[in-house]
Amino acid sequence: MIDRMMGRGNGSILIKASDLGINEMSKQAYATACEKGFRDAGVAESRGILGDLMLIVTEVAEAAEEVRNPEFSATRTYYRKKDRKPEGLPAELADIIIRIGDLAGSLGIDLSAAVVEKMKFNKTRPRLHGKTC
Repeated sequence: MIDRMMGRGNGSILIKASDLGINEMSKQAYATACEKGFRDAGVAESRGILGDLMLIVTEVAEAAEEVRNPEFSATRTYYRKKDRKPEGLPAELADIIIRIGDLAGSLGIDLSAAVVEKMKFNKTRPRLHGKTC
């Protein structure tokens, strides 16, 4: 289990990754995006929802690049030398989720409820959603 220091207001709290619910993650991703200028007036408006979706696509492309790496291992996290930034497929998948959480937070979407509703519906769908390979 991974423990992380998560900023909250003037202080930080230690949380376990398993304790970070979808809506709390979304709230924190949005708050961090605001703190770092990604939601400043003019910045987010000029990008728009389509721009936010393309940022998610960019993170998916970065995940694909990790898979193309000759040293690829699905669970491998490595760290950039200059600043110890986590790299690898786990970090890129995290970036995808963070970008989705930020977008949902910026729009006031209850992401947890949407995921539960969609997963419940998906259970009713036929195998391969009725398609053949």
